[in-house]
Amino acid sequence: ALFSAVGARTIAQQTGLLQQEEAFLGGLLQDLGIMAMVQTLGDEYLAILHEVGNDHRALCRLERQRLGGTHAEIGAALAEHWKLPPILIAPIRYHDQPDQCPLDQLPLVQCVAVGGLAADVFLQNKPALVEQFFIKLHACFEIDRPTGEILIETIHKGTQEIADLFDIRLDGSRDAQSILADANETLLQLSMATQMNATQLENQNRKLQEQVARDSLTGAANRGRLN
Repeated sequence: ALFSAVGARTIAQQTGLLQQEEAFLGGLLQDLGIMAMVQTLGDEYLAILHEVGNDHRALCRLERQRLGGTHAEIGAALAEHWKLPPILIAPIRYHDQPDQCPLDQLPLVQCVAVGGLAADVFLQNKPALVEQFFIKLHACFEIDRPTGEILIETIHKGTQEIADLFDIRLDGSRDAQSILADANETLLQLSMATQMNATQLENQNRKLQEQVARDSLTGAANRGRLN
């Protein structure tokens, strides 16, 4: 929740969104439904949480499959019951599907959604999530990768400061430097693999062209090549 809240506010600040504190609160409250479902369903819901681990996207799919509804829907219903303002209800309801929210609330909901993805980056040792974070940043806000790397460092620092203030231990989270180092190493490996595949294809094409243009027995240029 802290990573999501700080992530949402940091992105809101970067994009110039006025509702920066609302973005923080939206990120903090977006998984309110999880707490409610733990309290009401007990072991049945804890088993779902245990099965998905920190994979938030998988959680929504499994909730829908087994319970017929998601924590986002439950959280939004609670927020409405407590008469929270619509600007806070929207990120709770749509953080997992921002494309379905009303257009006037979309920028704020996108900040919360990408902030939630930032939380996944810190809580899961999956370099692919870092690339997804950068892709979403660019798709939603046209923020480039170098700026995205700075945002990751800013989110980590801001979350650590708030955690220290409230004496919360960030067990299981990773620091920004190791996350970015792993992501860049993975990107380099993918780039090298792509280059190797391109070289192999080029060599294969050259060999095929030679086979078509030369006699298979003598190796001399064939009639087509001579023509």
